[in-house]
Amino acid sequence: MTMFWRCAVMLSLLAIWGAIGFESSFNGAGPRKAGQLDINIDNLGAYNPLTWATAEVQCVDGDEKVSVTSDDCKESTQACVDCKYILLCQNVSGTYHPLFCNKCSFGHCDPVKSVCVDKAPLQCTPHQECTSKGFFPNPLECETYFRCLEEDNNLKLQVLLCPDSQVYQSTANNYTGGCVKRNAPTDCYTTQCKEANKFVPLNHDPRFYMYCVNTTAPPYVFRCPQGHYDETIPGCI
Repeated sequence: MTMFWRCAVMLSLLAIWGAIGFESSFNGAGPRKAGQLDINIDNLGAYNPLTWATAEVQCVDGDEKVSVTSDDCKESTQACVDCKYILLCQNVSGTYHPLFCNKCSFGHCDPVKSVCVDKAPLQCTPHQECTSKGFFPNPLECETYFRCLEEDNNLKLQVLLCPDSQVYQSTANNYTGGCVKRNAPTDCYTTQCKEANKFVPLNHDPRFYMYCVNTTAPPYVFRCPQGHYDETIPGCI
């Protein structure tokens, strides 16, 4: 049984290494940059993959540490923890468990493709500035949305990503907002800037409106304190 597990583990690792194209050393050498990850596999632990599945895994960048779980694997061998970290996972008896996590050497992790890229994806580019606290739809992309938190009398922006096959709808959950399953292309609501220097209500939910600097720059999103935005005034009513 021990020999079986050793063979199974080695075959799994060889397959994963071949897919992502990196090299490392078993003899105490430091991690090498190749492809998407900088990994040192010297301390993976026992040969038994079940031991790895129960071990604690963290994404580390300096003093910052982010703990990850099987949910972060997203039922795949590779997944982005956020816009900075990429996680490598192993399928053990139908469940994906985290093996190790590292900061992308290319700079960004594309949460849609689950690979490291040198150009920041839209989800990793906070093109919205907080105008008030709360959750906001992204008028340019339905898979992501914004959250503005108040910290030390300042508003901090978070760009959040819905799970696979889901989109954000501000009208979901009795108009409190949330990610819902995308059953048709029409479930994805976006609003484009067609004129410069203009306020425009969002197509699907006029409680929110945006200011278009021009037709190419990302807009600023606002929420009416009450009621909805009326272009004819213009203003919230």
